[in-house]
Amino acid sequence: MRDAILYALGLGFSNDPMRTEDFTYTYENAEDFKVFPTFGAVFYKPNLAEALSLIPNFNPMMLLHGEQRCEVYRAPKPDAPYVHFGEITDVADKGKGMLLTVVFRIFEVSGDG
Repeated sequence: MRDAILYALGLGFSNDPMRTEDFTYTYENAEDFKVFPTFGAVFYKPNLAEALSLIPNFNPMMLLHGEQRCEVYRAPKPDAPYVHFGEITDVADKGKGMLLTVVFRIFEVSGDG
């Protein structure tokens, strides 16, 4: 929940403390508290620098983040535990560069086992 609130604050919600509509995203005790939808794009925090260091002659200063997509099948629950999986699914040679496709999946941990 803390990360979701910090994310909303970083987007600029509650710059005006009198704007109570922002409490939806920045105050955990708000009646209609929810996570701002684009938070899913930053939900998982993998150590990509460590993974990319395994690529020979890789210069991180040449890294370009070209595209990102997030598919949400259910709204995340603020206090639910989640498990994260990440994998490199494709590496394509682009001549002067490469295209690296990384897929992250996030699942709610259920009490059912």
